[in-house]
Amino acid sequence: MPQILKKEINDKIIEVAKSELLKNGIESASMRNIAKGVGISTGNLYRYYIDKDDLIKNILNSCFSRLEKLVSDVTKNKVILLDMVTLNDLSIDDITLMMDKIIDGLVEIYNDYHDEFLILLLDKKISNNFELWIVNLICKLVDKDESDAFVIKANIASTMIVSSFKKAFELFEKQKFDLALILKQHVYKLLELLR
Repeated sequence: MPQILKKEINDKIIEVAKSELLKNGIESASMRNIAKGVGISTGNLYRYYIDKDDLIKNILNSCFSRLEKLVSDVTKNKVILLDMVTLNDLSIDDITLMMDKIIDGLVEIYNDYHDEFLILLLDKKISNNFELWIVNLICKLVDKDESDAFVIKANIASTMIVSSFKKAFELFEKQKFDLALILKQHVYKLLELLR
C-alpha cells in the first residue's frame, strides 16, 4: 500500500532543507542530512521530492515568481527576469526609475521570503544571469557604446553590484538599516564611476 504524504512532514522537510541549504550551500546540501533532520529515511524523503533540484525548486518557487512579477510589472513586460534583452527602447530616466522600483521590490521580497531569497542568491546560474542582466542595464544607464573595453568595465561593475547586494543583505541580518536606500546609493555610486 502506498504511503500517504503528510503535510506536517512536508512542512518539516521544507524547514530543514532551508536550513541545510543556507548552512552548506546548494552544491553541498545533502538529501541525507535533510532526511536525518526531519527524522525520516532518505527513501521516504524521495517519496516527497524526486531529487534535490525538485526540492529546491519547490522552496524557491514563490520567491522567484514574485521576482519575475516584480520585474515584469516595473518594466511593463519589456524586460523578463534574467533574459538578455536590449534596452534601447528605454530612456535613462525610465531605467533609473525601474532600478529604484526593482531595489524597493527586492527588499520587500527579501522581507517576505527571507530564507528563500538568500538561497536564491546562492544559485550560481541565477547570480550569473543577474550579473549579465545588470551589465545591460549599466550600458544603457551610462549611455555608452558597447565597446569591448566598456563591456569589461560594465562586467566588473555588475559583479560589484551583485556582490554588494549579497553583502548588504548579510549586513542587514546583523544590524537593521534602510536597506533599499543603501543599495540605491551603492548602485548609483558605481554608475557614476562609469560615466
